Amino acid sequence: MTTNNCYFDFIYEPITGYRMLIFEKIISKVTGKKILDLGCGQIGHYWALGYSSKVELIDFFDLKEENITALSKEISILNPDLIEENFFDTVEFLKNHLIINRNLTSKDLALSIISKTRNITNFNFLSSSTNQKYDTILAIECIECVNTKAEFILALNNISRLLGKNSKLLCLILRYDEQTDETLRQVELRMEGLLNPNQKLVEEMFSASKLKLNWIESCKEINLYNYSEGIFLEAELKSFKP
Repeated sequence: MTTNNCYFDFIYEPITGYRMLIFEKIISKVTGKKILDLGCGQIGHYWALGYSSKVELIDFFDLKEENITALSKEISILNPDLIEENFFDTVEFLKNHLIINRNLTSKDLALSIISKTRNITNFNFLSSSTNQKYDTILAIECIECVNTKAEFILALNNISRLLGKNSKLLCLILRYDEQTDETLRQVELRMEGLLNPNQKLVEEMFSASKLKLNWIESCKEINLYNYSEGIFLEAELKSFKP
């Protein structure tokens, strides 16, 4: 098992209902040629199991250099045996729910992720910029790592610059139940935020941004420590300017 003994090790545990929801509500909707996993952490390769076979190019962006280093290593050593050992139940779930082709093998998935990964790089969605445009941007437990409404809207507007015509943002915002000492520690690490927006506030902030919501759904079946609600959404540009 390839593991770094950290928060991200949960992907090596048997697939949970929460991860199934993410694959069903977010990953299954990935379309287009160029994909960006924004805030990929150390597990971008895991989510890519559900979409890499359908796309042509994948970039992974994250704020933390240690996450970039760890993910780069994970992808560099990825092979069919590791997929079989670590993610067999996830791959079976993806096949059974028609998220990926049932004929895909572990070798196919490993080669797909390795060959299609282009950049694994540092990026701050509050300040960084790039000229790249993407067909789908994934933001899984990412955009909520801000402390104010102004920062959230700034993040949305910066993300809007990465979207092309007919492109989309697929997002999961995880809401904590109580602000604990651990929550504040995660805030300091930039892995959580003080804003903790509910669905109504998320809708208000999108209205104030350059992105419009296509759909938004609150799910209260998360069942994680201090987390019981997730907000799933899809958004696109209000207007496209080349």
